[in-house]
Amino acid sequence: MYSLYHSLLAQHSRQLTPVSCAGSTIAQLQRYFEDVVLENNLAALVVESLPAAAVRPPRDFTRIKELDQAAKNLFLWVSPQDALSSLVLSRGKENTKSVVFERTDLDKTYERFVVIADSRFSALLASVKNEDSDDTSRDLVIWTFEPDVVYSALEYLMARVTAEHSFYSNAFSKAVRTSMPKATSLQLTLGVTTKLARLLQEQAEREIAVNRLATAIRNSLELDSVLQTAADEVGRALNVHSCAVRVEGALVGRQMTTSYFRRDLGDDAARALLLTDVDSISERLSASPQAYVVDGDNSQNGPVLADAVVPLIYQGSFVGLLLVRSDDASRIWAENELLLLHTVADQLAVAVNQAHLFAQMQQQALTDGLTGCYNRRSFELQLERDLHLATRMR
Repeated sequence: MYSLYHSLLAQHSRQLTPVSCAGSTIAQLQRYFEDVVLENNLAALVVESLPAAAVRPPRDFTRIKELDQAAKNLFLWVSPQDALSSLVLSRGKENTKSVVFERTDLDKTYERFVVIADSRFSALLASVKNEDSDDTSRDLVIWTFEPDVVYSALEYLMARVTAEHSFYSNAFSKAVRTSMPKATSLQLTLGVTTKLARLLQEQAEREIAVNRLATAIRNSLELDSVLQTAADEVGRALNVHSCAVRVEGALVGRQMTTSYFRRDLGDDAARALLLTDVDSISERLSASPQAYVVDGDNSQNGPVLADAVVPLIYQGSFVGLLLVRSDDASRIWAENELLLLHTVADQLAVAVNQAHLFAQMQQQALTDGLTGCYNRRSFELQLERDLHLATRMR
């Protein structure tokens, strides 16, 4: 059976335009759709299918429970291998409105969709892997708020439930009939559309930041310059309070730290605090190099710093860290933001190794391989520098 994505494109090719997005961006888009239900207490029909994940953060389980409480009817397609399969909301609970389907199309583990139907709001999002692209990190996604397209999606899903889970066929059909999309609230649609536009713009800005860093690594073998570029680009892309990059270890030969501060900050006290924290975090990660995240807690009792830290790993060895810090008490680090940090950390680890290889080549070019003494080329270079200095001081 076709995926929902392919079925809708076949029926509504003029109304739907596929867009290539990172998987983390699509996950955030799906949360924006869910937010409409949660923030406006819509008694809507919500139908979702998520890509299989053996491990999920606690926030995913909390999210499903919140949707179960808010939505009029919630239907989930979940793979048996998914961590959410343990959260079978429809079994043994009288107060749940949810039904969990075990997915039988295990060859389509990449499929993701969410369909929301209510008398005053309708929306859908569907995505699949882009099989025509070599970039496996990007998927194809479509979304719309048109009631007729949403109804086509519900018709497809009714046929799918009848074919795969006939026991729930009547319950699903009844939920569709009682939640038939009639019109779309302009206010709700505008709110979601604004969030979508902002998210896509942020994705574009982050891709630009990664491209600038890659260009800096290609064009320069000076590690100080590369590290400063990384701190500046990440800090601006994520709009954070501060950002720090630390590299150390045998590959570098010395400890190097660069930092970025928002324009309204950057005083000596803020820099001293950041460097102190980088020292303590570096010591901790050198023993156990694992990324960690501290979200804001919405505290009203003074500044709360939300941190996200990713270690720099090269061939299994810890070579440094990337730290971003926000002074927004409500800051919750999104998946696409963490993906950016991991991408930059991987590029920096490669840059550290390139700088190490360049230093080795310089050393080999200027010293004798047997004795380690400086050779004729080293003597000539030093003589040229000294003559140039003497000429300037004349």
